[in-house]
Amino acid sequence: MQIIEDKTNKLEVKTAAFVHPSKMPKCRIVIHRQEGVIGQADVFIGINGYPYQIRRGDEVEVPKALLGILRDAIITTIEKDKDGNEVIRNVPRFAFTVIKEDVNPGGNT
Repeated sequence: MQIIEDKTNKLEVKTAAFVHPSKMPKCRIVIHRQEGVIGQADVFIGINGYPYQIRRGDEVEVPKALLGILRDAIITTIEKDKDGNEVIRNVPRFAFTVIKEDVNPGGNT
């Protein structure tokens, strides 16, 4: 990630330090099962090139940064209202619950 700051007509570029997912703060979540075959399948999410395969319905400990990915995952649907007009809706791709944030690695809370 780069942050560009304007300092009296000079651009300064700062690069954020890479943090390995194992060193990130953790949280416990459950990704809920949903309708259909896809709603029963494991969820694959990656962060900084590190993949996570999360089984739906199980409480799991993951890097807290994955919460943002889950929250940002949306599906845009187009439906018709009672008058026949198209209505665009953004709905969450994954139904999930955060059980606990800021969990110490290894499950010690």
